[in-house]
Amino acid sequence: MVITLKWNNKVKLDELGGILKNKARLVARGYRQEKGIDFEESFAPVARLEAIRIFLAYAAHKNMVVYQMDVKATFLNGNLREEVYVSQPDGFVDPDNPNHVYNLKKALYGLKQAPHAYINQQHQLDLTAMSIMGKISFFLGLQISQSPRGIFINQSKYALESLKKYGFESCDPVDTPMVEKSKLDEDKEGKAVDPSHYHGMIGTLLYLTANRPDLQFAICMCAWYQAWPTEKHLHAVKRTFRYLRGTVNRCLWYLKDSSIALTAFIDVDHVGCQDTHCSTSGSLQFLGDRLISWSSKRQKSAAISSTEAEYISLSSCCAQILWMRSQLTDYGLGFNKIPMYCDNKRAIAFCCNNVQHSRSILTDSQVTPTKHGRMTKPYSSHRFIANCFNAGHLKMEVKVISAAKLPILNPNEFDIWKMRIEQYFLMTDYSLWEVILNVDSPIPIRLVEGVVQPVAPTTAEQKLARKNELKARGTLLMALPDKHQLKFNSHKDAKTLMEAIEKRFGGNTETKKV
Repeated sequence: MVITLKWNNKVKLDELGGILKNKARLVARGYRQEKGIDFEESFAPVARLEAIRIFLAYAAHKNMVVYQMDVKATFLNGNLREEVYVSQPDGFVDPDNPNHVYNLKKALYGLKQAPHAYINQQHQLDLTAMSIMGKISFFLGLQISQSPRGIFINQSKYALESLKKYGFESCDPVDTPMVEKSKLDEDKEGKAVDPSHYHGMIGTLLYLTANRPDLQFAICMCAWYQAWPTEKHLHAVKRTFRYLRGTVNRCLWYLKDSSIALTAFIDVDHVGCQDTHCSTSGSLQFLGDRLISWSSKRQKSAAISSTEAEYISLSSCCAQILWMRSQLTDYGLGFNKIPMYCDNKRAIAFCCNNVQHSRSILTDSQVTPTKHGRMTKPYSSHRFIANCFNAGHLKMEVKVISAAKLPILNPNEFDIWKMRIEQYFLMTDYSLWEVILNVDSPIPIRLVEGVVQPVAPTTAEQKLARKNELKARGTLLMALPDKHQLKFNSHKDAKTLMEAIEKRFGGNTETKKV
């Protein structure tokens, strides 16, 4: 097959829109290539935006100045392994042999294998063919400003161009990207709009999420309905543009000389999708005070409970954290225990206890694969979450968990044991923990010929209360080492048993045996 060529003329601009130079590229129409005939491999690794933000955050942390360089004719250095034939370019046709074609030896822009060929030849590049562009100021559409206060990243130029492109440069701004508690659906009865126009607006806004986490959720929700957009969906997109109009100059700020601790925050919009009833996972990852990564993604399966939805979100966040940790290892930074913050008490308890049942087995099978291409060992995500929790590394909010106390700094063994017992009760049956806090319910009695006798439970409520009393006491005894179980067996109710354990192993140090 003969691949045709074309000239691509472009005016190169700086970050402020000024003309740098006029550039002409000879490109191949690679979309006509067929795999197995014109090319074999086309993959080439590229830097993720999170990796770029990690680099900039580390530079700010070390108070470094970042410079930018450019490799001349990047895609023209790779050698081709396949036989690729191209037509003669316009303006350079041989008048004596107008039907002749060229056999390419080096890659051209537009060929599917050009990136792969460049990566294979990367170690042979002539470094003298690189040009220093000075301090980094404009990179992949990101405007980067370095100052003594830190590094600022924004996309104001691109945002203004987008507003002008779709006629929103003079619209009235709004305070939020979407209406509060807005719930979009397929709107099958709604009036359809031009899909190509809708796709263009969504694509324009999606590129802004490289620097604008506040737009992520609203844009992704509107992007769900690109197959059949209606006026309802279009109004939601227009509101996002109006919000952008009032926040054009909003940016990321990476402070200098601040901490470099890696932390993560997770939340879930349970059953947020009105059509599939799937939940939406949201997460944020920070390096100190610097926001590095964020995500808003609809889960692939419908979670039966908010606990399951939160657990799936925790697992996907763990995959991102593991990837970020591997990246930071190249900078000489090691993170063994990474704080992760979640506001669902049952999801925290599920992650911190090896309690398995039918639902937990199903959940683990759903979340074992990581998002970065490698299959982890079974329950590796679960183990990673459990390690992060260890004595306070997974925070619990007081307003969410009323009975459980916040993790204690530098806890002794008793504090860790008590926290795990509390979380086990909270996950299995909250009433068990109430038994320990509020003592067992009084046993009903009756008088028979002057003798007081206990009355066996008869109603369903009485039987359940008695079952909880026995289960709470039995669980506390089983949690103790074998050599201590006999000593505490004399305590007949869970509350006095808990008090005795606390007196023996923790609490009042004056009466504690050594």
